[in-house]
Amino acid sequence: MDITRRKHSEKNKRIRKELKDKIFDKLGNACTICKNIDPDVLQIDHIRGKGYEEMKIFGGNSLSYYRHVLKHLNENKYQLLCANCNWKKRVINNEKYSKY
Repeated sequence: MDITRRKHSEKNKRIRKELKDKIFDKLGNACTICKNIDPDVLQIDHIRGKGYEEMKIFGGNSLSYYRHVLKHLNENKYQLLCANCNWKKRVINNEKYSKY
């Protein structure tokens, strides 16, 4: 990887982390269900189970997705869930799941 691409990649990584941190802050930095505060296991969840469709729009581009989520936080569409609670929610509600 050349220097320009590496700098661009490092910049995007930093921006992604900043956006994610802002989202987590605004959503309370804890799982809505079990109150877990470990940021390594917290995930942004679409409350009405539409996350699968929404992520397809962004094709797995987390930077664009985080910008979108931050812009729409006031619509009460998102919550933080730990990985366990998020998985249980998907199973119980028969929600679609895909990495992207």
